[in-house]
Amino acid sequence: MLQIVNTRANLLGASRVLDDIALDKYTFVRDAYLQRRRSLIYDGDAPEVPQAPQDAASGAAGAAPNILQPATATPPATPGSAPAR
Repeated sequence: MLQIVNTRANLLGASRVLDDIALDKYTFVRDAYLQRRRSLIYDGDAPEVPQAPQDAASGAAGAAPNILQPATATPPATPGSAPAR
């Protein structure tokens, strides 16, 4: 039991660092876990991740690629009128 308390006391410093550094604790811990796991899988020599090509127009304009534009709204039909074509 004393060993568990001692281990927890030793980890309090790491908890304080996490509180000070991370804006979002969940994503910070998740990314750290995934980096460590990738390093363990590839024995510290992970292959480089290819980056997706950027469109010159969308990259320069700052627009996100593959975003669908909303359809133009048609006014609602009034009772007794013919539908718009």
